[in-house]
Amino acid sequence: MEIIRIPLSKIVRSENIRCSYDDGYLQALGDSLAIHQDYPIIVQESKERPGFYVVLDGFQRVEAAKRKGLAELDAIVSDHALSPADITLLQLRTTLRKDLDPYERSEAIMKLKAQAPDLTNTQISKDTGMSSTVLTHLTCGDKCIPAVQEAFRLGKIGLSDRYTISQVSKPEQERLLALKLSGATRNQIAGERKRKNEPAATVTKIKYPASKGSVIVSGDALSIDDGIELLSQAMKALTNARDKGLDAACAMRLWKAKPAS
Repeated sequence: MEIIRIPLSKIVRSENIRCSYDDGYLQALGDSLAIHQDYPIIVQESKERPGFYVVLDGFQRVEAAKRKGLAELDAIVSDHALSPADITLLQLRTTLRKDLDPYERSEAIMKLKAQAPDLTNTQISKDTGMSSTVLTHLTCGDKCIPAVQEAFRLGKIGLSDRYTISQVSKPEQERLLALKLSGATRNQIAGERKRKNEPAATVTKIKYPASKGSVIVSGDALSIDDGIELLSQAMKALTNARDKGLDAACAMRLWKAKPAS
């Protein structure tokens, strides 16, 4: 693709998944851009304003250049018409180089799901490199009361805290949030949820139909959390067996002879 110089005056602001900027980082970035620009920004021509360009990738470089008083930036003009979902996904990929805060990332994933309702967590995970567990935590915001969301936005509670609180009824969320804000740890919150919340539905077998077969977890009174924990243990054991050069049959015999404690 051809790299061209575009005046900053011809770049129009567009919707960005990043809500805030690090002033120190932008100052250092501006100083660097004044000497040399390592990576061109990516833009597309504006449909509403001919002759102007909308930023797809490079919001921080544009902001840093403006603060530094630069006149132009190197840019690649995309020749593909991108949908709103394509643009959000592109921003998610590129912002992983300079992490979004958890709230921004959560809002971006929810925005992407609204733009492309058929997009699965598996597809998003493949496109962004985020694990399915992280995506599950990022998309629980619609289950939370406004006070929990606000505490998460302000950084008073973390991503795992919010997910734990989201698993209880909305009246119970207020109590768990108050506990967290008073200094309780995430483990204490999780323990409180298990003790005081209405018991979650449990089963003796969890079966997931995978592409090459079925994954089955069995036991007494299994919850979703129990299934996640058991599968996590199984993944570690399988990875360890593979690293030791064992095949599936040998690994199963070994596990049968020495069950996990």
